[in-house]
Amino acid sequence: FQNPHPDFVFRMRNPVLEEVPAVNHNPAALPGFFKDRFGIGFYGVHTVADLETIHKLAANAVLLSGSAKNLEEMIAACNRLGLAYVLSTPHDPEGIASFADRIKDLVRRDRLAFYVNDEPEIRSVPVAGVVQTRQLLQKRFGDIATCMATVRPIGAYIYRDGADYFMSDQYPVPSMPMTWL
Repeated sequence: FQNPHPDFVFRMRNPVLEEVPAVNHNPAALPGFFKDRFGIGFYGVHTVADLETIHKLAANAVLLSGSAKNLEEMIAACNRLGLAYVLSTPHDPEGIASFADRIKDLVRRDRLAFYVNDEPEIRSVPVAGVVQTRQLLQKRFGDIATCMATVRPIGAYIYRDGADYFMSDQYPVPSMPMTWL
C-alpha cells in the first residue's frame, strides 16, 4: 500500500505486510538513449525548419508528438541531423500497436526513446496502464528507453515501473496552491 498523501490518515482492518522483491536500479542497466550524451533538447517542435534551427543551436534531442501528421518527415530529419528523438506515445495501451506499426521502419533505435505519459500523478492515471504501455513498447522495440515527466517528486516513485527516466516538470499553475508542487 502506497500513501501518496502523507497528511491524510488511512485506517485499515487486518493489514498484512509482504516483502516486495528488490528492483534493479543500476544506472548501467538502463537503456542506452543517454549513455553517451547529456540530453539537451526542446519540446514543441513542429516543422523540419524547427529541427534545423535546433541543430544549429547545438542541442541534441527533441520531443516529438507521436500523433503529428508530419511525424515520418520529422523522424527522417532527426536521423539526417543526428538528433535524438523522444516520441510521445499514445497514453492508452490500446493505441500502442498502430503507433508502433506506423514508426517501426522509420526509427533508429540508437536515437529513440519513448515519452510514455505526461504528469500522470496530477491526472490520477492508473499505474497499471502506464506500466502496460511500457511493456507493450518493450515487446515491440526491445530494450528502448522510456521516460515521462512528473510534477510532484513523489510521482517518480509512484510510477517507477512505468519508465526508465523521469523529468521534473514543476511549474506554478495560477489556479493551484504552491503546496501542490
